[in-house]
Amino acid sequence: KAEEHDGCVIIGFASDSENKMEKLRRELAEWCNLMVYGCSAHALNLVESTATPEAIMGPIVTISKFFINHHKPAAVLKELGGLIPQLPNITRWTSQRATLATFIHNYERYGRIVDDERVTIPDSIRDLINNRRFLSEAKSMLTQLDLVATVLNDFQDDTKNLSDCVRGWLSLISNDNISQDVREAIQLRFRKTVTTRHTLAYMPDNRIHTEWPQLPSDLAEQARVAIMEMGDEAIHAIAAYEMKDESVYSKLAFSLTIKEIG
Repeated sequence: KAEEHDGCVIIGFASDSENKMEKLRRELAEWCNLMVYGCSAHALNLVESTATPEAIMGPIVTISKFFINHHKPAAVLKELGGLIPQLPNITRWTSQRATLATFIHNYERYGRIVDDERVTIPDSIRDLINNRRFLSEAKSMLTQLDLVATVLNDFQDDTKNLSDCVRGWLSLISNDNISQDVREAIQLRFRKTVTTRHTLAYMPDNRIHTEWPQLPSDLAEQARVAIMEMGDEAIHAIAAYEMKDESVYSKLAFSLTIKEIG
C-alpha cells in the first residue's frame, strides 16, 4: 500500500525480535526481496532475562515482592530513603537491571527494617535479607548488565547502522569483564539476530581498524559468498571501497565522520 498509494520505494523492514516476527521477516524476504532484520536493541534486552539466573533473581524478587505488597514495611522503607522495589518484566527494557539496582540501594535499609520493632518480618524474608551473599551476587550481576545496557542504549541511537550493531555485539562477546554465562547468552542472541546483511555492512566498513573485533570466520565466509552471488559489479564496488579507491568513490566516503557530513 505504501508503494501503490504513497509512491514510496520500500527497501527494508526492521522488526522486534519476537519469535512470531521471524516468520514475518522470512515471508517478506521471499515475497519481495526486502532487506529484513530484527532489532538488535530488542534482542540484547532479551539477553538480560536469560543471563540473570534464578538462583540470584529468585530471592531478590521474593524480598522485593514482600516490600511491595506489605504497607508497613513499604512505609518504613520510604521513611529511610529507600526506592520502590522493582520487578523484572520482559516487556520493560532493562527491568532486570532496575531490579538489581534498587535491591542494592535498599539492602542496608532492609537490614534496618528487620531490626525495627515496629515491623513484623516473616522468618523466611528475614533469613534472605540476612544472607549477604545475595547482595554480593547482585552487585556482580549488575556490573555485567551495565555493560549490556551501555551497548543496548548505543543501539537505539538514530545514527547507528547495521555495521555499528555488529561492532556492539562483538565488543560484548570479546569483553574480558563479561562472565562466561552472560557471554554465552549474548553469543546465542548474536547468532540469532545478525544476518548476512549485517556482516556485509561490517566487512567493508572503512572505520574498521585493528582494534575493532573481527567477525567469526564462518560469518565472514557467509558474507564473502553473498558478495560473490551479487555478481561482478558488486564485487568490484566493494573491493574499490575496501581499497579506498578515490577514482570510484568521493574522498568523503572514506571519512570517519561521513554520517555527520551527510
